[in-house]
Amino acid sequence: MINLSDAVDGWPSPGGGNQSTEGGAWPQQPDQAPGPGAPNQPNQPMWPGAPNQPNQPNQPTWPGAPNQPNQPNQPTWPGAPTNPTWNGQQVAGGEGGGSGAGGALWPALSPSKGSGDRPGANTSVSLSVPFSQKIPDGLRTGKIISIKGNIKPNANKVTVDLCSGHDLAFHFNPRFNENGKKAIVRNSKIGGRWGNEERSLPRFPFVAGQPFELRIECASDMFKVFVQGSHLLDFHHRLPNVRQIQKLDIYGDVTLSHVSFQ
Repeated sequence: MINLSDAVDGWPSPGGGNQSTEGGAWPQQPDQAPGPGAPNQPNQPMWPGAPNQPNQPNQPTWPGAPNQPNQPNQPTWPGAPTNPTWNGQQVAGGEGGGSGAGGALWPALSPSKGSGDRPGANTSVSLSVPFSQKIPDGLRTGKIISIKGNIKPNANKVTVDLCSGHDLAFHFNPRFNENGKKAIVRNSKIGGRWGNEERSLPRFPFVAGQPFELRIECASDMFKVFVQGSHLLDFHHRLPNVRQIQKLDIYGDVTLSHVSFQ
């Protein structure tokens, strides 16, 4: 017969390492799945960035990150180093610059030239003969008209007229063969009537087939005429207000290379 005290003595004493209920031990539990991180735990999905995490598809990164694909070139602000130039000069943006809406560039401006009613030192109008050009702002004291060109080889006449409406304030008319003689006739035609001709002349400076330079200076009381740089003659004003003289006409046996108003 089994001695119960002997059997009881084989149980662990209270306070030992195994928990008990009413002195009985918990039966041994079957193996449980270990908690996360235990050595035998099956592989679970890892947090992003863990060593065993499968590679994720590339996500777009912030601008400037090393792996970010190159972005297409974007337009820069006006004035940046890549800003277009015009005529060799950088086009500035902002106020007063060449950039408008949509990045359009205004061209830079070219030097002014004489044309139309307000020619500069050299007119840009055709110099073909007959020639007719409005005088900018009309004549005034101190204004100079400069004419350069060539006399035709078989020239007969050349005419230079300073006009005020239908009036001729100054008619300058070199004649190469007037009854076998050379003459320079000066006159005016006001109100449809010719005035008195002036013919006296110390010399005839024009040569057929040769270049010439004619300069007419408007003084306070007369026109002073220079040919080839030398003073030739004077013609006193017959039209009281020289401001009314607003047109220059040139015609006859001549070709022109330069006309200017100064």
